[in-house]
Amino acid sequence: MTTRKAVPRKTSPGRAKACPPRRSVRRTRAGISILEVIACTMIVAVMMVPIAGVMRSSSQAIARAQGDGSIESQGRRSLRWLADQIRMNPHTQVVSGGRALRITTQAGRTALVRINRSQLVMDDGIATTVLAESASAFRATELKSTATGNPVVGLELQLDIRDPATRVTKSAAMTVAL
Repeated sequence: MTTRKAVPRKTSPGRAKACPPRRSVRRTRAGISILEVIACTMIVAVMMVPIAGVMRSSSQAIARAQGDGSIESQGRRSLRWLADQIRMNPHTQVVSGGRALRITTQAGRTALVRINRSQLVMDDGIATTVLAESASAFRATELKSTATGNPVVGLELQLDIRDPATRVTKSAAMTVAL
């Protein structure tokens, strides 16, 4: 077997001999540090504050819009029910200067529709039916024909309801043909 002789490396004058490459003593990372967790948490918290504010204000706006609609829809539902009663019982008279209605049913009973303790009620002497809560005003106007004898051809009904939360009054109106 022949042995090889080591050949010395040639170096240029003034230069040191090249060292073999070092192996890295650094370990590979297996996870994240606590500082990275804290930094990420702070970034997420800063981003969530404006998002939470937008969500809160939009939910309040939706609640306000639904509240306004419910008061107006309560007034419309009440007038629609009252209009159906008037159509079924065409013997209806406006009384008390337009602040009440007297409806005579087909059975001969008389019911009075008026405001009583901030409620629009229909009282027939046997039972009292609440048509609307928080009612502040009710007006009924007879619509007369310009033809012979001025017969009543319809009624115009208007109901004002006050929202107890905002104290804003909303109006609902309806015209009923007789």
